[in-house]
Amino acid sequence: MKIFFSIFALIFSLSLLANEQSIYVNGMDCARCIEKVETALRKSSDVEAVNVFLDTGKVVIKTRNKKILSASLIERLITEAGYSLKKDEKKGT
Repeated sequence: MKIFFSIFALIFSLSLLANEQSIYVNGMDCARCIEKVETALRKSSDVEAVNVFLDTGKVVIKTRNKKILSASLIERLITEAGYSLKKDEKKGT
């Protein structure tokens, strides 16, 4: 039981170090699309990691130092990569 709480505390502590934002992107249908979206978002020095879920279009952006990327920056980076944000999801970024 003690090990469980130690692991839980470690995971919780690590989650406090990274901030995550989720967006939904239109038009992704292959591995190259994933690569383009990841590369585009990593242009921001505040981005630590990007996870793209092709089946849903969901993109999870992990940032450094609890930074929050502005909606306009995210939209610009995604648009420059040749994609667009899903309309319903723009408000959540």
